[in-house]
Amino acid sequence: MVVSVRMLRRHIADIAARAAAGETVIILRHGHPWAMLRPALPDERCRTQSITSLRDDLRRGLLRARRRPLRLTWRDEVLDVVVCAVPRDLILAEDTE
Repeated sequence: MVVSVRMLRRHIADIAARAAAGETVIILRHGHPWAMLRPALPDERCRTQSITSLRDDLRRGLLRARRRPLRLTWRDEVLDVVVCAVPRDLILAEDTE
């Protein structure tokens, strides 16, 4: 799934739920891959951030996640969702034309 930063801000809970269910979500900023949400790996250790605080300051939160993955929380419950940098070798179908 590919979403814009604007779409992520509006539907972050639904998008995080899809990532927790196993879907990888690429986040576009100005049409370019910027970050991604993905299922957490077993025993993966990350800093945590609440979905609410990420949504409230999305730009800064995504910048932090690009440096070091963030594990999302909701009402103090750690979710099986990580926000992280997009792999450098990622090519989206639209970019290949």
